[in-house]
Amino acid sequence: MCAWRSFSRESGSTVTRSRTGPGQPGPLRRPSGRTICALRPGSERPAAWADAWPAISVKESYLRARFLRLKARRGVKKGIVAIAADILRAVFFILTRNTPYRDLGAAFFDCLDTTKATVNLVRRLRALGYDVNITPAA
Repeated sequence: MCAWRSFSRESGSTVTRSRTGPGQPGPLRRPSGRTICALRPGSERPAAWADAWPAISVKESYLRARFLRLKARRGVKKGIVAIAADILRAVFFILTRNTPYRDLGAAFFDCLDTTKATVNLVRRLRALGYDVNITPAA
């Protein structure tokens, strides 16, 4: 679905070369003729990109945490495109599996690797001038 919306690298690649640039022009339509995701008037960006902005403004959400991590490494524009692709991927699985949306929460990335999160937080506290001794909770 993301390749269909030209959000993935594979959408314009061939065996010998890779094409870059915008995706397919014009709005996407269902067989019934109803527009699915049209370009917004006066904008080159698809509507999915514009829908990613409100998603990252929700406090304590997975999408905001992912955007902040991507923004630090890749920049704002690539972060928004990645969040829009995540939203499309989530919508696809919600519709195909008929399941409700379940937000993973902002602490999802901290729970992936607790030792890495601990080391980073200790390093930040030491940079602020604090002496830190960590002991695991019983």
